[in-house]
Amino acid sequence: MISLPVTALGEDNDLLDKLLYYISQAKNNPEVDIYTYGEKIPPGIHNVHMNQRNVEDYRGGDGIWQDGGMFLHCKNTNEWVAVFLAFQSQSWCTDDEGHATNPVEECNHKSGC
Repeated sequence: MISLPVTALGEDNDLLDKLLYYISQAKNNPEVDIYTYGEKIPPGIHNVHMNQRNVEDYRGGDGIWQDGGMFLHCKNTNEWVAVFLAFQSQSWCTDDEGHATNPVEECNHKSGC
């Protein structure tokens, strides 16, 4: 995983640039299927990101087996792109209920648990 700002000056250097690139490649292309996982809320999908290990203010939203994500499948080449999102404030260490056991400063995608 790579920590990215939501937006930044320049090209291909932030989350918006990355998402727009892949979505534009898939849009109106019958050779690409998009699979999005999250929580269904009409008229769309919510929580298409990790839903565990939150800081105290959002701990109520923690839940095991609830992480979201997006996959793009290029049928003609059988290649896949996976997009997994997490807030940079989310720890990577959890208990059995999905609650953070260590702060993100001690347990993140680089340090592990």
